[in-house]
Amino acid sequence: MQHPPGTIVPAARPMSGGLRRRAACFDTPSLNTRSLRADMRRADWIALPHCGLAAALLGAAPAWAAPPADAGSPLQLSAGVRAVHDDNLTRTPEAQSDRYLQSSALLGYAPRFSGQQLKLAAQLSHYDYDRRSDLDGSAYDLSAGWSGRLGERFGGELGRRQRRDRVDLSDAPAKDWLRQRNDRAGLRYGIDGAFSAGLAAERVAQRHSLAERQPLDYDDRSAKADLRYRSGRGSAAKVTLAQGRRDYRIGPARSGPGTPGPAPLDYDYRELGAEVDWQAGARTRLEAGLTRFRREDAAGTDDGTDANASAHWAPTAKLAFDLGYALTHPASRNDFSDPAEETVLTAAASWQWRAKVALRASVHANHRDYREQPAGTRADRLLGGKLGMLYQPLRTVEVDAEIGHERRDSNFDLYDYEGEIVSLGLRYRY
Repeated sequence: MQHPPGTIVPAARPMSGGLRRRAACFDTPSLNTRSLRADMRRADWIALPHCGLAAALLGAAPAWAAPPADAGSPLQLSAGVRAVHDDNLTRTPEAQSDRYLQSSALLGYAPRFSGQQLKLAAQLSHYDYDRRSDLDGSAYDLSAGWSGRLGERFGGELGRRQRRDRVDLSDAPAKDWLRQRNDRAGLRYGIDGAFSAGLAAERVAQRHSLAERQPLDYDDRSAKADLRYRSGRGSAAKVTLAQGRRDYRIGPARSGPGTPGPAPLDYDYRELGAEVDWQAGARTRLEAGLTRFRREDAAGTDDGTDANASAHWAPTAKLAFDLGYALTHPASRNDFSDPAEETVLTAAASWQWRAKVALRASVHANHRDYREQPAGTRADRLLGGKLGMLYQPLRTVEVDAEIGHERRDSNFDLYDYEGEIVSLGLRYRY
C-alpha cells in the first residue's frame, strides 16, 4: 500500500540526510558515523549548521570547536570567531556564493562529587552573512544533566537538551529555524566487572519555524534496553533493543477519525542493533555496527538496515590514520528526498607536524540511489576532500584554517554541483 501522491513521508531512518549535512559545510560524512547516528537516530530533517554548533556537541566538531585544553577542570569557557567563504550555498548548479562570519561562545560546568557528576553547558552562535542578510540569525544549544552511582551496582542518568539551529539551505531554500527538546532518563546495573545491563527512556519534540516544513514537526517517545561487555584491554561490545512511537503534530493524522484523505504519517518503530569496539593493539582500534529497523504505519510495514565499520591506526604518537565505511538503507517506501540506499567510504590522516602545528586531510566518496519516480531513477556520486591546519601559538589560543572541495554528479543535471569552502577561525579557551 502506498501513500497518495503529494504526501510528505519522512524516512523512519533519516540518517542518510543527516550524514550529508556536516559541520565542515559539505556533504562530507564524519568518520565517526556511529556516534553521530546514535545522536541523530530519530531526528527527521535535523540539519547541522554550516560550521559549528551542533557538530561541536555531537562529536563531529572541527578542531577549533573542541573542548578546552584543560580537560581536568570542571569549568569550560571558550569564545571564537570564524570567517567562511562558501561558493555554493545551496549546493545547486547555479552556485550562489557568499561569505559569512560565525561568532560563538561556550560555557560548561561539570563538577564531580562522591561518585556523582552534574553537567551544565550553554553554547551560543551568531551568523552574519555578507549578501544573504536574510539568513542572519542566532543559534543556541543548552543542556543540563546528572549521572552517577546508586549503590554498589546501580548507576543512573537524567538529562535535558534544548537547541535551536538552522536547517541546511540544500533542504530549505528559505530560512528555517529548527527547535528541538530532548529529555532522557536511564538506569544501569553492573552484573559483574565486565557485563552491565541498562534501561533508558527518551522523549524528543521537534518544531520548524518555516510554515512549509511544519508538517514535519513531531513528538517522539522511545524506550531502550541494552547489554554491554567491556574487557580489561578496553575492547567493548553492545546489543541494543529499542521501541518507540512518533506522532506528527500537523498533517493527515490530525484531520479527525473517519475523514477521507491520505494515510496518517504517525508510525511505530523497533530497532535491534549490535556494536563491537575492538582494541586490536596498542595503536590499532577497529569498530563495527549493524542495526535493523522496522517501521509500522497505516500504509504497512517496512524494514531498514544501517551498517558501518571503521579502523583507526596510530603508527606513532604524532601520526594517525582513519578509514570508514557505511551503508544505509532507511525504512521508508516513497520518500524521494532522501536516498533509498547510500554507501560511504572515507579516509583521513592527522599529523602533529610541530609542537604548535597540526595538519589534517580527509577524502570521501558517496554513492546514492533514490527510489524510482515517474521521471526515472536518480543516482548520485559525490567526491570531496579537505585540508586543514591548526596552529596554537599559546596554550589558550588557536588559529584554524581549512579548505574543502566537493563535486556531485547525478544522472539528473538538476542535482549536479561543484563547490569550495575556505575558512579561517580564531578561538580563545580558558
